[in-house]
Amino acid sequence: MSNSNQGQPQPQRPPVQTTAHLRAKKRGGGCWVWFACGCLVVILATGLLGAGGFIAYKSGAISLDTILNLAGLGPADIEFDNFRDETIFIYIKQLDVPSDELPAEDWLEIEPFDIRSYPVLEPGRYLLNFGLSSEGSDLGTCTLTVRSDDQYQFVALPERIAVNRLNDPPTIGTDLIVGTSSLCR
Repeated sequence: MSNSNQGQPQPQRPPVQTTAHLRAKKRGGGCWVWFACGCLVVILATGLLGAGGFIAYKSGAISLDTILNLAGLGPADIEFDNFRDETIFIYIKQLDVPSDELPAEDWLEIEPFDIRSYPVLEPGRYLLNFGLSSEGSDLGTCTLTVRSDDQYQFVALPERIAVNRLNDPPTIGTDLIVGTSSLCR
């Protein structure tokens, strides 16, 4: 018997692919890998930011007041300059306080040609009375709205008291005088 198909190549069957073979090809992790990498990047960035902030705080590059001012909770400064020939008295009272708290109140006595700085720890509205005695406001009154990181300067001159917001100076001359200033309303 002769086989007529002996010299001819036999047709090959395609390899059978099993599900295990298909799963092996589909490697990569999909969304979970991207999610894990994203979380890792966020954690590393937070750690680096925290370490950088700690180093900046310890070196004195930033202070607690700077951090509080960024949040709008930091202190403000008011400077009083007495260029008069007599002592002036300044009464300071916090106005907008919750009903369960007492307002902050203070008296300053400033000698002739003396300069005094007063830190305002809480932003808000304050009443300032300027007088020649501790009982009066005969030199002027100012209701001042103080924001975090504001810097005010009051200068007692022989004729009047001038006011200036150092970090945002007024552009109109009447805003420089306590009696007519838009800062004192």
